[in-house]
Amino acid sequence: MFHIWFFPVLALMCAVPWAIIRLVMRVPVRRAAIESLFVGYLGVLLYITIFLPFAERHIDTRSGWECVNLIPARTITGIIRDYPGRVILQLLGNVVLFVPLGFFLPLLNTRYLRFTMTATGGLLVSVGIELVQLALLLMLIRRRSVDVDDVILNVTGACLGYLVWRGAYAIVRLRNVRK
Repeated sequence: MFHIWFFPVLALMCAVPWAIIRLVMRVPVRRAAIESLFVGYLGVLLYITIFLPFAERHIDTRSGWECVNLIPARTITGIIRDYPGRVILQLLGNVVLFVPLGFFLPLLNTRYLRFTMTATGGLLVSVGIELVQLALLLMLIRRRSVDVDDVILNVTGACLGYLVWRGAYAIVRLRNVRK
């Protein structure tokens, strides 16, 4: 049975040890807090995309290479056409899952202050997850689909997260200028 409370617990299990280690290393509290939130997010992201138990996911009866889609928009249009009730869970879920990545990257590293770098970071993380899913599929360890549409939706989410960060950054700067 799926319990929504598990995700915050998992995030805390990842974030708290990281925070303790970083604070012992005398990293500033603000930086350690941001890093800890990011580590907690990564723990939840990896659990959902790689380790989510089979019983908690949509049952996929396809075999091997049938679980691989390299044609852009094939899955997106198929879900919209055939399973309109799953649109929010499947499509928006993939977008929302990567919004925190786009928000955290510019906070953690100045290299990601540019939109293109954050989009590239989102692309690399998403492709990495899909490659791990492909390897697990080929080794017959886990039955996850490998889909280029997931990459498109994930990068869209990272880009939206960057835009949220950019908006928050502009508000903070505007507030500091008025003081």
